[in-house]
Amino acid sequence: MLHLNMNLKGSLAKLKPSKPINTGTIALLLFSVVFLVAYILVVQNSPAGTNDNIKSILGIGFLLILSFAYMSYRGPKTHSSIELSTTPHTSEERTQILHKHVILEASNGWRVEVETEFEAVLSKGHRVNHILHLLISVVTLGFWIIPWIFISLLSGEKRETISVDDCGNTRIG
Repeated sequence: MLHLNMNLKGSLAKLKPSKPINTGTIALLLFSVVFLVAYILVVQNSPAGTNDNIKSILGIGFLLILSFAYMSYRGPKTHSSIELSTTPHTSEERTQILHKHVILEASNGWRVEVETEFEAVLSKGHRVNHILHLLISVVTLGFWIIPWIFISLLSGEKRETISVDDCGNTRIG
């Protein structure tokens, strides 16, 4: 019986998500549910052939917001528990350790902004082009304002610092 319980605990541990869901993703998911409910209400309460434009706009809005929620799903980086070194490293070894981590992060889409001997600042993402979103909002008669607000709140540049201490331990934050 004890063996069965151990397997059950192991299978339940596999169900946990690998990344926590951030508040922006939750807000987008809730907003997409609101769009879906509005779409269902419009479809059920309208006679056939009427309000096709409203149905299309609500359907496209639901898909856009759901796709933004999917794209914004990013949690903090998790690292496996590693024992920290207590033996001092030479400056060349520390520089090599930093360089390996910078290359790893660069392969994941991060750009190096500043790199010193034992520390590097990386960035990812782009600034929001508000002029483009204003033009899209004018063309779509204001329907793009809601996605524009969410894009402005959830996207943008993100920065990360990588540093290597005297013992060769790496801190990413």
